[in-house]
Amino acid sequence: MKRPLLFPERRGFTLIELLVSVAVIALLLVLAMPALQKMRETARRTASVTNIRAIGGGLLGWIQEANRGRFPYAYVSTVQTSYPAGFDVGSLPNHYSYWAGAVYHGGYVGSLDVFFAPGQKPYWKEGTFLQRMHVDKNAWQWAMIGYGVNGVLMPYSTNVNGKPTGSIFELADRSSVILLAEAKPNPSQSSNGKYDGFHAVRPKLMTYPLAVRNGDKVAVCYADGHAGLLTAGELGWDLKAERWASSVSDTAPPWNMQK
Repeated sequence: MKRPLLFPERRGFTLIELLVSVAVIALLLVLAMPALQKMRETARRTASVTNIRAIGGGLLGWIQEANRGRFPYAYVSTVQTSYPAGFDVGSLPNHYSYWAGAVYHGGYVGSLDVFFAPGQKPYWKEGTFLQRMHVDKNAWQWAMIGYGVNGVLMPYSTNVNGKPTGSIFELADRSSVILLAEAKPNPSQSSNGKYDGFHAVRPKLMTYPLAVRNGDKVAVCYADGHAGLLTAGELGWDLKAERWASSVSDTAPPWNMQK
């Protein structure tokens, strides 16, 4: 008589069963990837809109409280040869080097983190990089943030020979005019590919490029403080050619609208 086994014999997986299991897991991962990618993209877009809304609120506060309603210059050059003879750059009403440095050091934005768009290269996290921005409103690192002002309303001081900028109260409809948008780097300052961001964005001028980091969407903030997403095409940016479209106008919405 055959005695029963105290421990029944265990049968392992066959090679075919293992291969089928691996194939099923791989298929599930493939099916889940688009959803995960969409979730990540949505999170990046949401974070970028949150950042630009915070910056826009701070910039509007600075414009109306510290600068008597006038727009800042995107950049003020303290080494200037194109101003009229005898012109003192220090006499400009909104004297600083970078608009973002003035807003942060004026206390209108409480965190440096919001100035950097999700997905930017991580070099800005270097301690020295952040420290320079934290203590010096004129530090060159302010040129490498992820958002730029509307260069039509806020030009470089060099482009207007020190002529005062316009007033926010001159806009006929603030809710239709871009105040800020995601920005690309200045090639002359980021040729090593390390940094991202710029002072301003402006149609037709390639040195004022737009950044499209989230599919075809760009985070923007309007002159009334509300923020959202627009497609590159709605802003006049040719996504395929990576340049401003020939048809875009910098004298009409969403870049300009004066009374």
